[in-house]
Amino acid sequence: MYPILGIDYGTARIGCAIADAATHIPLPHATIQVKTKEDAFARIVRMVSDERIATVVVGLPLGQEGKETPMSAKAHAFGEELKQKINANVVFEDERYTSRMGKEASNPKEQRTKGNADQRAAMFIVERFIGRL
Repeated sequence: MYPILGIDYGTARIGCAIADAATHIPLPHATIQVKTKEDAFARIVRMVSDERIATVVVGLPLGQEGKETPMSAKAHAFGEELKQKINANVVFEDERYTSRMGKEASNPKEQRTKGNADQRAAMFIVERFIGRL
């Protein structure tokens, strides 16, 4: 099995985590500071190629009742556009509460760096996806 990339999509930052092919344990990988959408796509495309990613899991920040929100619509549109740019499967995963979990999993020094929480949220997104396989 190939590595899995998790994405915690945001308009300012995109947290990324990669689950190793052998162990399926996700680890923080990178935080992309979104300057332009094109730059964000280019960095993810490069990451998918460099890491030989087979599946990209994009988190959808659904509302408490599981309904789509304006932000989940943006994340979904981002994932759909990403599908056209990479040679990998793109799937979507409910990411409710992963940002909070990412902040809580960070130590106090890391909490000052929002990017670390974004990477950890991406880890939880991948964990949820793998748990359903």
